[in-house]
Amino acid sequence: MYRRLLFTLILLLAAFHIQAQHLLGFAGSNYAGTNSVFLNPSSIADSRQGFYMNLFAANATFANTYYYYDGPSIQMGDILSGIGDPESLLRSDGLFDRSRIEERLDGKPKMAYLGYDLRLPSFMLKLSPRHSIALTTRFRRNVQANNVSEDIARVIGLGTSSSALQNTPFIGSEAYFNANAFTEIGLTYALVLHSQEEHFIKGGFTVKKLAGHYSAHLLASNIDYQLAQNQEGESYMQVQQGNASFGFSRNDYQVTRNEILDAIIKRNSPGSGWGMDIGFTYEYRPRYADYQYTIDEKERTDHGENKYRYRIGVALLDMGSITYKDPQQVRSYDITRENLYLDSYLFEGVDSENLGPTLEEALQVQSSERKTEIISGLPTALYLNFDYRITRNLFVNTAVLHNLRGKDAVAMHQPSALAVAPRLEGKRLELAMPVYLTNNYKDLNFGAMLRLGALVVGSNNLASMLPSNKAVGPDLYMGFGISIGTGGQRAKIEEKARKKANKEQRKAERNKATTTTPATTVPDSLQKQ
Repeated sequence: MYRRLLFTLILLLAAFHIQAQHLLGFAGSNYAGTNSVFLNPSSIADSRQGFYMNLFAANATFANTYYYYDGPSIQMGDILSGIGDPESLLRSDGLFDRSRIEERLDGKPKMAYLGYDLRLPSFMLKLSPRHSIALTTRFRRNVQANNVSEDIARVIGLGTSSSALQNTPFIGSEAYFNANAFTEIGLTYALVLHSQEEHFIKGGFTVKKLAGHYSAHLLASNIDYQLAQNQEGESYMQVQQGNASFGFSRNDYQVTRNEILDAIIKRNSPGSGWGMDIGFTYEYRPRYADYQYTIDEKERTDHGENKYRYRIGVALLDMGSITYKDPQQVRSYDITRENLYLDSYLFEGVDSENLGPTLEEALQVQSSERKTEIISGLPTALYLNFDYRITRNLFVNTAVLHNLRGKDAVAMHQPSALAVAPRLEGKRLELAMPVYLTNNYKDLNFGAMLRLGALVVGSNNLASMLPSNKAVGPDLYMGFGISIGTGGQRAKIEEKARKKANKEQRKAERNKATTTTPATTVPDSLQKQ
């Protein structure tokens, strides 16, 4: 049944709960390269890196606020053993059997998010001390539910036959579902806007060409309904009245590797559009003079060193949308229904390939109600960042990523999050310990990030590894990129000056020793001989 399919999806959301959230533990780094562009395009101006090439980075996100795992502590070996046999995790004796899954019943709306972000080959180039550019490629895909009334979430999880929900009228319920997949090519330009003594300001923007693979949505509001059973004992939902917006751009929701490559190389895809990011950064540099040096009687700045006491960044991300308008594939409806009966048998045998047509039948849509265009918005969000430098290599970064899309928008939504991450940062080695408020600031998690040369690995939910913890499964993100540093001239000049001074000092000491040595006196007797 469709109920079982939805339960399995939400169960997996609860079980893995990967909350990478744009790699917030790493993106605040001064050595993040193209990974920082996705949160603030101004970050690459006056970069510590002259060149950065991202070979790959993967960021998976699974989350929900309805179900939680209440079993023994989860070990990484349990997850790895399930990779070869995923169904073993869901068997009655498996790690995530239903007896260990509990409902979070607090009367509040629920959310669920399943998606991943694949960052494809990209590069960043510092053109001069004031100007930098970046070219990025990226694939994003997700399925999400927002502001789902708790009773609707329980119907999905327990089914229409649940005795706990039978014959109870529910008034004004709502649920908003979106699914999207798209590829993007981004061009970023960043520059130094102001540099005068201790005050430093830079800005940047990214223009993105979007190739949409699919979009689907079901946005239901103001639903009055009741669950009941007929004389044969079969359960059903009786909708007294409700409003809904429903649509999909194609039946098949699988995206192949060739489709992603075609979207990047041939720019051939079912949907198209444009997006944009814009950001600014202010740095307070009270000891700016310590990073100045002189060559050929001209004063210069060492761009290989971090010079700020604190850094403030603000960015508006993912403005834009993707339009799907294939008259053969696109189907969209705005409907109002009264006295609608939804029998459970309607959803038997439903999968991702026939979900759209099944909902068309269940909602009794008419051809006259059909539209052949869907405009799906990007996950527009506000990003705020404050980075405080405690010592030369020790920082504390605070970041807020706040969703700006309304709950009833046909769009991908960015779950809001707050992260505080102490960070030990070096050119070749970096360690961060982020603490998160995730799932729209509802859940507390903590993690770790390690950058070792070109390799970055991290987890944002180490709490699940602790015993007796009502948490969810561990996560892992990974990336690999190569970089070439910039600046460092001041240190080279200082080292050269030290060597020269030491050489001159040794020479002076030798000369002094020679001039102060007393002359040898020859006795008179030897002189006569």
